[in-house]
Amino acid sequence: MSSYKFEIFDSAVKEQEIDRLKRQIQLVVPPDPNFLQRVGLKPGMKGLDLGCGTGMTSGEIARFVDPGEVVGVDLSEAMVEKARWLQEREKISNLSFQPGSAEDLPFAEGSFDFVYARLLFQHLPQPERALANIYRILKPGGIFCGIDVDHSWFALHPEPESFTQLCKQLVIAQQNQGGDPFVGRKLGSYCCQARLVNVQTQVKIIDSDRIGLPAFFSLLSFGTPYRSHLPGADEITLQAREKVYALLQQPYTWAGFGMFIVTARKPQSA
Repeated sequence: MSSYKFEIFDSAVKEQEIDRLKRQIQLVVPPDPNFLQRVGLKPGMKGLDLGCGTGMTSGEIARFVDPGEVVGVDLSEAMVEKARWLQEREKISNLSFQPGSAEDLPFAEGSFDFVYARLLFQHLPQPERALANIYRILKPGGIFCGIDVDHSWFALHPEPESFTQLCKQLVIAQQNQGGDPFVGRKLGSYCCQARLVNVQTQVKIIDSDRIGLPAFFSLLSFGTPYRSHLPGADEITLQAREKVYALLQQPYTWAGFGMFIVTARKPQSA
């Protein structure tokens, strides 16, 4: 198992974090049929949702590829249990979940037609090792789709000083835990290093003019899952949150970020 972990999920899964993740999936590159078709997914394929979390995205992908199947993998056993509960509630028969690490996947070579990884690579200490695993388990011609962030593509105006300081500290905390808040711009080059081909990167801009400022602020994690690594985290976070939400009363506040979408394939001759 990898050494990285999501602190918030080590004990009990917090419902407020689940709600935030639901909103995130709905507003930030949702796995709708048009998007999945553009990526290259087709009914009948077998896929892996890597870093599946609560399994909400896994379920949408499973519905799209039916009668194919989807396996969701997450390092957190608590999240896997939550995902299994959701799968049973939704009665999605072509979907299963299991715990596992992106850096040591327990699947045979050439097991999957595609691998989907959403907001995972920012947390990985060894992204190259994860992509080497992805390359191994993909069939020749198989598809990889990675979606992730790059902190430098986040902007808020006006930006409260307390929020600026919190962001700086969170960047350091994530890096100290082996993560990379700037992974978005690097993901395409990691794919090339892993011998994947047809690598393409696009950036989707999510901004407050499109989804509304309250909805945008609802996506902010304010440090989850790295907040516990900050000294005085609760006080710092509370102050930053209050200052940010006070911006709703400003005559015009703008916020936006870029979501990196990277697609690639395993060579047919591999």
